Parts: sequence; C-alpha cells; structure tokens
Amino acid sequence: MVLVLDDLHWAETTALLLLRHLVRALVDAPVLVVISTRGAGDRLPPDLRAALADIDGVPTRRIELPGLDQPELLDLAASLLGVDLSTDAASIDALQE
Repeated sequence: MVLVLDDLHWAETTALLLLRHLVRALVDAPVLVVISTRGAGDRLPPDLRAALADIDGVPTRRIELPGLDQPELLDLAASLLGVDLSTDAASIDALQE
C-alpha cells in the first residue's frame, strides 16, 4: 500500500499530529508513506519542521527534489508534447510568468 500526503506545507497542527502517529504505527507494516512539501529546511512552517524531525526518528528515507531550471523545463515539456521546443524558449518563458 502507498499512502501519499501532498502539500503538507499547508497542513494544520492536528493533521501533522496524525502524520506522526501514522508513521510510527506503520513502521513495521508494508506501507510506503510519501510526503510532499514545497520548500525545504527553514522555509517550511515550524510545525511541519517539528513533525519531519520527529518522523526522522523512525527508519525513513528523505529525498529532496529541486525545481527545474529552464533547460530542464524545456526538455520535459518537449518530451511530454512530442515536439522540439529548443527554438521556442520565449513561449516557455511566457508560461512561467
């Protein structure tokens, strides 16, 4: 089973308490808990930082994925759309604004 919790940077305190409980209760269960947030380190809300620090007390693996730069964004968009966007960077710039 996979439990996906997205956008935890918006989570309220009681939801983070539930997260702490679930992670500890499921430590020996065949469950993958995937947590996503925007931001990292000191840019996260204090309650979330505390919850993540608590979760780090159980066997976990944290993977931080940085955002895409413009060439990576162009490559991703080109592969998804099946077109060559190398000459159309201005269009991609307009989408980012």
